[in-house]
Amino acid sequence: MRKSARALAFAGGVVALSAVSNPAEASAAPASACKVVAVNPVVDDNGNVRGSARREGCSTGATLRVRVIADKPGSDKILSSTSRSLTNGAVSSTARCSADAEGYYVVAIETGGRVTESQAVTLTCGTPSTPTATPRPTTTTTATPRPTPSVTPTATQSATPTSTRSTTPTATPPGSPSSTPTAGGASSFENEVVRLTNNARRQAGCGEVKFDARLRAAAYGHSKDMGDNNYFSHTSKNGRGPGDRIKAAGFTPVRAWAENIAMGQRTAAAVVDAWLKSSGHAANIKNCTYTHIGVGYYAHSRAPYWTQVFARQ
Repeated sequence: MRKSARALAFAGGVVALSAVSNPAEASAAPASACKVVAVNPVVDDNGNVRGSARREGCSTGATLRVRVIADKPGSDKILSSTSRSLTNGAVSSTARCSADAEGYYVVAIETGGRVTESQAVTLTCGTPSTPTATPRPTTTTTATPRPTPSVTPTATQSATPTSTRSTTPTATPPGSPSSTPTAGGASSFENEVVRLTNNARRQAGCGEVKFDARLRAAAYGHSKDMGDNNYFSHTSKNGRGPGDRIKAAGFTPVRAWAENIAMGQRTAAAVVDAWLKSSGHAANIKNCTYTHIGVGYYAHSRAPYWTQVFARQ
């Protein structure tokens, strides 16, 4: 998930959720020109969902995998997966429609770790249709909204997900939450996200979620990984999803989880507001199932990265 970076993304539930030319031609196709594009899924002539991705401007070969994923409440599900080796060209994968899907999206994974993701679209199955872009919670495993300003949903600082902001985070104004971790492991930025999240949950009639250091470790690790490796997705470049990170941090057993990610927001209030304005992300925040939370804020020079993880044991 690299077209322009998305401002918000969310994931929730159980989603684990380009080829080569002659070396002599390498100078004609610099690495910077090689890109992988995930194309919005469509309904084909047989009434099935078809997802595709293409590799363009590349001078060396690679294996490109395409996954068609259903965006579902509480759990994004991989419906189909197809791969082939190529230098430039397209790979497609077809799947039957899912009755309870709120939308569909495509994830393209290239050998070497590059991951791109299409927009989530709403499709009418059974007949060919034109996809309509819709905000998607992914939490990019239990359903996760991700807001991004630049939520798996990601939040963005604009009405729609935007590209990664290039400005460097400014100094924290006096009296504002600090981004420096406290003795408890979380920064005041992260603690403020927890506080604002619980405010929203109370208004929705849900109990408060309790801060958990293990979930905070999973969230911060993902925010840092996204910033350091310049990507924005619920799926890391090594293929790990939110559920994998939660378990690796020691939060087990885990009965349910969700993740929201965002990029570009400068304050806790801005990122929570962005998530709450995105239906997928807001659904994760106001899901009464979850009992614990971890928030990871990473101030990369390119843009701030946020990850919000919910879980229940």
